[in-house]
Amino acid sequence: MALFATALMCAAMSAGCSDPSAVPATDAAARPASKFAIAFERSGGLKARVETLVVRPGLRAYATGPKGPRQASAHFKMDARTAEELRRELANAHFTHLESTTSATCADCYVYSITYHDHTALFSDSKVPPSLDEVIDALEAEVIAHLYRHVGYRQA
Repeated sequence: MALFATALMCAAMSAGCSDPSAVPATDAAARPASKFAIAFERSGGLKARVETLVVRPGLRAYATGPKGPRQASAHFKMDARTAEELRRELANAHFTHLESTTSATCADCYVYSITYHDHTALFSDSKVPPSLDEVIDALEAEVIAHLYRHVGYRQA
């Protein structure tokens, strides 16, 4: 019985009781924030505009979006805490198992595209899974903070 209890404890804790190579590569806790990478795009709406955010390993980020009559862009380093929070939210949403749902229920809906861990999912504004609401809000907040903060545009 003691052996069974020990095995259960090791399975529950997993750290230190098993071979580290046995931990799946997609496990959110297995990778440091510096390895985080994601691509995000929001397109459509009344004016059919496109905003993008790409984060590469090393937390090097690049955002683009409309700023008046021109397209603006910004290079920046994403905060490690933001990357960790996004990683947790994506894991909780089981993102790599989500299927795209692009059939819109409105004419001017936004369409969101997220690519993470070699999986891309597309969602219209009206079909975003509730589990991704926080992810999309955080990604949009990064775009807003780095493209629009100087002009007071789209401030929350």
